[in-house]
Amino acid sequence: MKFVNLKDKPEYIRTVAEWFYKEWSHLNPTRSLDDVVQLIRGTLTKDTEQIFICLSKNTLVSSVSFRAYELQHKEKYTPWLSSLVVDKTKRRRGIGAKTINFLLITVSQIALKKSIYLRKT
Repeated sequence: MKFVNLKDKPEYIRTVAEWFYKEWSHLNPTRSLDDVVQLIRGTLTKDTEQIFICLSKNTLVSSVSFRAYELQHKEKYTPWLSSLVVDKTKRRRGIGAKTINFLLITVSQIALKKSIYLRKT
């Protein structure tokens, strides 16, 4: 398995958007799948948020986001793990745990922090 930044593999944006839409569209029912695609494209230009994907033999198996801020007016709580998704056909194989571990190591290098916040929805 190989972890890469989604901005380096934009051909997977649509699939990640489909995953996000399927998992969380109920939180914003007026948002369309195309809206989610555009939000992800916009995210890839920001320094405050990154989306990482996990590939196994060029097949997308998981994604996870790293955000500097998740909640308004709670700037002291940073950074955040967000939007963890594992392909439904690949679940129960430890991929989610490996994805989280990758993000924790990456955050400790980027943000020089040993902890990360998580908000469950």
